[in-house]
Amino acid sequence: MSTQGKPPSQGRPLTEKELASYRRQLAELDEAAHRPGGDLSRCDTATWDIFDPNGWRGRQIYDSFSSEELLDVVIRTMAHRGHKPDYNDIYCVCLRYLRRRFGNLAEVTEQAKRRMRNEQQWPIDWPERVSVTPILEKRWREPPDETELALLKDLCRRARETGMTPELTPEEKARLNKFGGAGQVMKMMGIPILRGSELRHLKKYWQEEREKQAAGAATKNMEETK
Repeated sequence: MSTQGKPPSQGRPLTEKELASYRRQLAELDEAAHRPGGDLSRCDTATWDIFDPNGWRGRQIYDSFSSEELLDVVIRTMAHRGHKPDYNDIYCVCLRYLRRRFGNLAEVTEQAKRRMRNEQQWPIDWPERVSVTPILEKRWREPPDETELALLKDLCRRARETGMTPELTPEEKARLNKFGGAGQVMKMMGIPILRGSELRHLKKYWQEEREKQAAGAATKNMEETK
């Protein structure tokens, strides 16, 4: 299975090509373990020597996986949104990586469910529902003036046009403090206020969904023109 040849001297950084090769090998091992007769619960000593995250080589392979990529492995085992992961259906190396990254399986489960909730709450068409109306309908001690209203409308425009959460300047954030802060304003107008890995995943999710829609539309057009 391994195509690495003679292992390089211990302790040196792996090249991008080597990392890609090891990641591909891990994917092949995972696929083989899922076939009839395969064993997801264990691997042989030679395989573990390569992928052990406590080893010089395995540590680099482990580090090459983002948290989002590791959670992908978990979510594949969840039959529907909110369903508990099936950890018996995860290859042993991937399971060890998950424990190392998130600490325990309870935290893994929580992170996976949170990600799925975010996808459900913020589907690809969320920009179509963005509106300044909830801000205008709320009774404020001081309603938005013309400058503030222009900013609110501009935030909605930017969200609709880009399909992303607008990046705010310090000046814009300061102006929104009057209404409870930028996060409160975004939430009221229907704009995602997630940060860090959750926002990175949603951006990737939205992009993938747009590509699927574009591919579907292209296929439909081809079929209609036949």
